[in-house]
Amino acid sequence: VGLLLEELAREYPGRALGLELANCHRITDTHVLGITAISSETTLAALRRLSQYQALVSTQEPLQIVENSDTVTIIKSAVQTAPAEHVIQSFLFAVLLTAVREISGFSGDIVSVSFTGKPMGEEAAYRQIFGPRVAFSAKQASMVFPRNVLEKPISTSNVDILTRNEPMLASDRKSTRLNFSH
Repeated sequence: VGLLLEELAREYPGRALGLELANCHRITDTHVLGITAISSETTLAALRRLSQYQALVSTQEPLQIVENSDTVTIIKSAVQTAPAEHVIQSFLFAVLLTAVREISGFSGDIVSVSFTGKPMGEEAAYRQIFGPRVAFSAKQASMVFPRNVLEKPISTSNVDILTRNEPMLASDRKSTRLNFSH
């Protein structure tokens, strides 16, 4: 994947590829994981589930969630070379922010978002999606939400889906670990 993304970045310089790809993706495109996440009680619970079961849909390092009294920070470890990593970071954060907005109704600005690389394309494209507090060339990729937004109950919450899907995800996660270790 990294080599393909690097080639795309060379082929289309000046385009915010991660942001463009995110326009074509919704959290439910991850099937059972996405549906289970949006069935959570709160958006924070949905983000915890996505982080917990991320290995089912991605070979990337797991997302780290750091919870403080006023904020929740999602951290994405850099595992690819600069152009590919930037595409992945911007794609992932745009998809997550879109999901948070859709399931929580949050329409305000996030606290901040930081990318490890330089912008691909115009910085204005990033600000249009993430709001005014966008940083580049940071030490780590992170997106910070106001905690109170993520703790509100969400309208897509469904305990029946959680009850049915959570054991299936846990089982798939165990078998995925076994398959990767060979």
